[in-house]
Amino acid sequence: YFIENNIKYTQKQCFLACFNRLLIENGKCYDANFPNVFPSTPPCLTIKEIENNLKYYNIFSKYITNFCGNEW
Repeated sequence: YFIENNIKYTQKQCFLACFNRLLIENGKCYDANFPNVFPSTPPCLTIKEIENNLKYYNIFSKYITNFCGNEW
């Protein structure tokens, strides 16, 4: 998204966009706490969707922390 639209972004913004993409692929909604770069996707609003976000966030953050350290 960022590259296609010639938008400058930080590493953290890139990670958060990847996290949202993971949520969309697995839960069909995005985390409304972060900017949505996938306009055709609804935010996760139900308790079940938010619980799903937490599950994937824990997995994703552990992976990124192992890969990039605590700096992300």
